[in-house]
Formats: sequence, structure tokens, C-alpha cells
Amino acid sequence: MKQYTQEELNNVLQNHVKWLNNVEVGERADLRDADLSDADLRDANLRDANLSGADLRDADLSDANLSGANLSGANLSGANLRRTDLSDANLSDANLSGANLSGANLRRADLSGANLRRADLRDAHLRHANLSDAHLRRADLRDAHLSGADLRDAHLSGADLSGADLRRTDLRRTDLIGADLRGADLIGVVGNMCHIKSLQLEMWSITYTDEVLQIGCQRHSIEEWKQFSDKAINLMDDDALDWWMKWKDYIFKTIELSPCEPTKV
Repeated sequence: MKQYTQEELNNVLQNHVKWLNNVEVGERADLRDADLSDADLRDANLRDANLSGADLRDADLSDANLSGANLSGANLSGANLRRTDLSDANLSDANLSGANLSGANLRRADLSGANLRRADLRDAHLRHANLSDAHLRRADLRDAHLSGADLRDAHLSGADLSGADLRRTDLRRTDLIGADLRGADLIGVVGNMCHIKSLQLEMWSITYTDEVLQIGCQRHSIEEWKQFSDKAINLMDDDALDWWMKWKDYIFKTIELSPCEPTKV
């Protein structure tokens, strides 16, 4: 792997900024397979740079701009990526185990097949990100923004998803054993049909776990739904009571005949 002195790295960064600004003497940063372990890249502008296969173990990339960058196959284990802009970045098959991605912008990022075991993704923005087949075992996803994300075949066993925004996520074939889903927003989720099940009845999507039933934006325990008065249902939405009278028996019968397995073993 090519190693860089700090002076050489600074020159690469300066030329890259010139390239981004269409300065004639600028040059796109090509850091493929570079040894950048422990590098100080705080606040660096590496938008659209090529860092595929680079060794960035324990590097400090906090507050850096890596939007649209190619980081496929890069080793970012233990890296500091707090508040880093990784929107639209290619992180497929990257190693991000134990990385700090809290508050990072990962909107539309490609994280397919990435290793995110024990990564800190608290309050990270992952809307419409591709996390298919990603390894997220014991990852911290508390309050993460995952609406519209593709989590098909992802490994989320033991992950903390409490308070996460999972609206309209695709969780088909996702491993959720031991995951913490307390307070997660499940509107429009496509469930894995084991720990989370989903269906659509006319205007409202329905998602349920072994404990919680979410109908539209209303999320309550299954037992609470059974106890709601007609007045309480009527206050939820203008058309709620008529719909509820039509479908409530069917919903509870569906839950009875096809209950979810608890995530906690």
C-alpha cells in the first residue's frame, strides 16, 4: 500500500479542492489502496474522491466531506466519522466495524455487504441507504433515521434500534434476533414476516411485533388497542372509527393466527 507523508497528503487534498472548483491545475484525489491508517483528515474535503480499498483504520474523518466518494472495500474499522458527510458514497463491502458514525450523513449511501458490527450509528441519517446484506450485529442505531432504507438480508441481531425511524424500510429476510425495537417508528415497514409482520388494509398500513401494533402513525401495545373505546379511536382520525369497526376483528384474528416471534430470546 502506498504511504503518504502529511505534506504529500496535504498536497493531494489541496489539488482535489482545486479540481472540485474547476481550477485548471487541480486533480481529483486518487487514494486507492493508500495507507491512511491513523491519518488526521478532520474537516477534509474529499467529495467524489477515490478511496477504494484504502486503509483508514482509526483515522479521524470527523466533519469531513466524503459525499459521493468511492470507499468500496476500504478499511474504516475504528475510524472517527462523527458528523461526516457520506451521502451518496459507495461503501459497499467496506469494513466499518467499531467505527463512530454518530450523526453522520449517509443518505442514499451504498452500504451493501458492509461490516458495521458494533458501529456507533446513533442519530445517523440513513434515509434511502442501501444496507442490503450489511452486517450490523450489536450496532448502536438508537434514534437513527432509516426511513426508506433497504435492509433486505441485513444482519441486525443484537442491534439497538430503540427510537429509530424505520418508516417504509424493507426488512425482508432481515435477522432481528435480540434486536431492541422499543419506540421504533414502524409505519409502512415491509416486515421480515417473523419478528415484524406487515399488511395493508385500505388506506392504512399495519405493522405488528409480538408486543406492538402500529396502524398508520398510531403506535400502541396490542393490549392497549384492545382496550381503546370508540371515542378514543374516533379522535385518532376523521375516518378512523368506521375503518376500525370494519377491520378490528380481522386484525386481532390475524395477530392470533400469525403471531410474531419476540426478538429477545
